[in-house]
Amino acid sequence: MESIEPLVEGLHGRLSSLLTYLKDDTDPSDSTDLKSVFTKYFVVSAASYFESFVLENIHVALETENNRACLNFINNKALKRQYHSLFKWDGKNVNTFLGLFGEEISKLVNESVKGNSEYTQGMADFLFLGNLRNELVHKRLADFSTDITLDEAKGKFSRALVFTTILFAEIIKAIKPAA
Repeated sequence: MESIEPLVEGLHGRLSSLLTYLKDDTDPSDSTDLKSVFTKYFVVSAASYFESFVLENIHVALETENNRACLNFINNKALKRQYHSLFKWDGKNVNTFLGLFGEEISKLVNESVKGNSEYTQGMADFLFLGNLRNELVHKRLADFSTDITLDEAKGKFSRALVFTTILFAEIIKAIKPAA
C-alpha cells in the first residue's frame, strides 16, 4: 500500500496556505468558521491515515509464508469495519490493543517502550485524534466545536506518527524476534 502520510502532511500545508490567503479577504467570523472546518477535515484525514496504517501493519506483524488463509480470515471477519473497536479511544494507553496479541506480546512491548517519552506523548496524541474523530463523526460534525487548532492537530499527527511507528516496530520485534 502506498503511504498516504505525505498526503496528510501536504494537506496541512494546503489548508494553512488557504487560511493565510483568505485571512485578509474574509470576515472574522467566516475566518473562524473556516479554521474550524479545516481543522475538523484534517483530524478526520489524520485518523483515516492511522486506520490504514494500523490495519496494514497488523498484516505485516502477523504475516508468514504459510498463513495467507489465516490473514484473509482475520481481515474479512475480525478487522473489516472493526478498527474502532481495537482501541479504547478515551483511555490513557493502548493496552486494550496490545492485549489482542496476547499477554506475552503486550508485556514485551510495554517493557520495551517504558520510559520512552516520544512513545508516551505520541500515544496520548494518537488516542486524542482517534477520540476526536469519533466525536466529530458521531456528534454532528457540522456544529461540533473543538478548541484544537489546525497547527495543534498537525503537531499531534506528527507525534502520533512517531508513536505508531515505534508501536509496530516493537510488536513485530516481539512476534518475530529473529526478523
